[in-house]
Amino acid sequence: MNYLPVILSIAAIICAAVLAAAVLAYRRGRLAGRVEAQAERLKKRDSLQKDLLSKNRQIQTLEVKIRELGKTEDPSLRRLEALEDKLRQKVREISLLSEASLFLTTGDFQKTCDLIAFRAGILPHVKFARLYMLSEEGTRLRLVSGHNISEKYLEMIKDSFELSVNNIPAGVAVMSKVPFVVDDVSRDDHFARWREITTLYDYRSYIAAPLLRANKVLGVLEIFFEKENVPTKDALDVVNIIANMGALSLENCSFIDRLEELSRVDELTQAFNHRFLMNTFEKELERAVRYGHSLSYIMIDLDNFKTINDTLGHLKGDEVLSSVARIMKKTVRGTDYVCRYGGDEFGILLPETNEEETVRVLEKIRAELRSFWEGLPPGTGMSTGFSVYPEDGGTATELIRRADGCVYEKKREKKAR
Repeated sequence: MNYLPVILSIAAIICAAVLAAAVLAYRRGRLAGRVEAQAERLKKRDSLQKDLLSKNRQIQTLEVKIRELGKTEDPSLRRLEALEDKLRQKVREISLLSEASLFLTTGDFQKTCDLIAFRAGILPHVKFARLYMLSEEGTRLRLVSGHNISEKYLEMIKDSFELSVNNIPAGVAVMSKVPFVVDDVSRDDHFARWREITTLYDYRSYIAAPLLRANKVLGVLEIFFEKENVPTKDALDVVNIIANMGALSLENCSFIDRLEELSRVDELTQAFNHRFLMNTFEKELERAVRYGHSLSYIMIDLDNFKTINDTLGHLKGDEVLSSVARIMKKTVRGTDYVCRYGGDEFGILLPETNEEETVRVLEKIRAELRSFWEGLPPGTGMSTGFSVYPEDGGTATELIRRADGCVYEKKREKKAR
C-alpha cells in the first residue's frame, strides 16, 4: 500500500495547524502590547491622583502658616503676600490636575477636545480659545473645538475648514514645538495681516501652545486675551499643563479607537470580521422588521483557493484575499458591510436591498473581479449565493443558511461539469 499520500496529507494538516498557532500568537502579542500601553496610561492617571493629594497637603500647610502669621501680627507683609500667591497657584494647579483626570477618563475624542477648549477658555482675562488638530502630513490645521465662540460659526467651519501652518500665528508653535507668546498683538508682525480681525474681536495678547506627545505635534491650543501682557510665567505654566494633559488624553482616545477597530475588523483584509457581521446582522434585521424594509445577504466563497496557497504560496493567498476584499468594498455602497466570514469566505450585508437590487450588486462584483482572476491558477474564481428578508427567512441564521446553501449548489454544479 502506498502511504505517501496519507503522510503528505497529515504533514499538510500539521503545517496548517502550526501556521495558525503562530498567527494566533502574533496577534495575541500585539494585543498584549496595546493592553500594556493602556495600563501605562492608567498608571499616569494614578500618578495624577497622587499629585492631587500632595497638592492638598501643601495647601493645608500654607493655610496653617498664613493663620500663624495673622495671629502673631508679623510685620513682614511681603512674606504673607508671597504665601498667599503660592496658595492661589496651588489652588490653580490642583484644579487643573482634577480636570486632567477627567480628560483621561473621557475616552471620547470630541468631548475631550471640548474639555480642553473649555478649560483654556475660562482662564482669567481670556476672550476666547480655539483648538486645532494637525493633519498627518503636518502642514494644515483643522479647527475641532472652541470656547466663547459662536456655536453657529463653530459648526459651520469645524472639521471642514483648514488653515496652512504657514499662514496663521499658531503655525509658529507647531513648527517650533514650543509655546508662541505675544504680549501685544498690535505690535507683532505675525498679526499684521489679521489687524482687522484683532480689532473686530478686540483681543490684545495671545498664546499658542502645541499639544505634544513623544515630540510629535498633535494639534495646537490658541488662547486670546482681552488685555495686554497677560501671558505671565504663571499663566504660561497653566496653559502648558492644559496642553500637555490634553495631548495625553487625545492620544488615549486614539488608542481606545484603535482597540475598538481591532475588535471589529479583520486584520488581514481590513473587512469587518465574523463577530461584527453577526452583531450587525441582528441590528439591521431588527430595523428591517420595524420599518418594513428588505434586507439581503450575499455569501461569496473563493474557488480553487487552496491551489493558490499550494502553488504560489500563502503570501500570495493573503494578497488575493486582501485584494478581493478591497475590490468588493469599492464596489458596494458605503452603507453596506463587507465581512470576512472565515477562511476564503466573505459575507456582504446590504440593508434596504431587495432581490432585484442584490442581483445587480452581484453582477457588478463579478464584473470588477473578472480580470483579477487572470494570471491565477486555472479554476480560480468565486461561487456566490444570496438570501433576502423576508422571502428567504426571518432570522440571521436562516438567511445565512439559505445563502450558504446556494453557494454549495453552485460549487456542486461546477464540479459536475
